[in-house]
Amino acid sequence: MKSLSDIIKTLKKENLSSQELNQAIEDLEMINDCSIAWAVEDFETRADEEEKFRIESDPNTELPLFDRSKFEGALKEMIHEHDAGIGITWDTISYYLNECCRIDERLI
Repeated sequence: MKSLSDIIKTLKKENLSSQELNQAIEDLEMINDCSIAWAVEDFETRADEEEKFRIESDPNTELPLFDRSKFEGALKEMIHEHDAGIGITWDTISYYLNECCRIDERLI
């Protein structure tokens, strides 16, 4: 699969043939089809899971544990700061959820 920078170089070429343009479009579609996207909904899912686990472990736990208004900011920070060599996993989401969105940091 071609890299995005290679595709952009092709598209910037003068006198681009229709065949080259069609190939570049196919390459872009391949990149789009093969991408993995994380969203605020993933933070919501993980927060729900962690809160459910916490309440099962300690029924006296005060909910919610996380400030849901901070999920979008945590997502943006996670994407900006992540190590592309390692990628983003559910553990990464848990880390940013707890670091950026936890209401009571004593509960970490």
